[in-house]
Amino acid sequence: MRSGRLGAAIFGLLGCSQQTGNGASNPFVGSWSCTETVVEPDAGEGTSSSVLTVTAAANGKIIETATELSPVLGPTCTFTASTSGSSFLWAATLDPGQCSVGPGVTLVYTTGTETVNGATLTYEFPFTQMSDAGSAAGTVSAVCTKVDASL
Repeated sequence: MRSGRLGAAIFGLLGCSQQTGNGASNPFVGSWSCTETVVEPDAGEGTSSSVLTVTAAANGKIIETATELSPVLGPTCTFTASTSGSSFLWAATLDPGQCSVGPGVTLVYTTGTETVNGATLTYEFPFTQMSDAGSAAGTVSAVCTKVDASL
């Protein structure tokens, strides 16, 4: 379903550098350019590109805002995640959330993981698409490259 691809393109980050609770910079914070793959049982597999913006919040949390850029400009969705990590590899766990991707269509995310290794962010988020016509499950995954290393 096209609406699933639109809504799945929700993770992209932009923000200013923030410190974590232990004084280290959180490498998730910044702007990311992402290539996503969405797999839905009823619609197959598709790819899209998006911008992910991440800002730091309190207690090791991050706030993520993503906007799909192509094949069409899609909705903007915002999520939160909890982060942890070391100097080499950072991880985040998505907090449950949802995003409205069109009239009568909502994507519900209950889990998901992200990692940052250098200037590369990867994620995988299973979702349930809820609509007037029923529900379907899918997964969105992506590889992202940091756009602004100075953030």
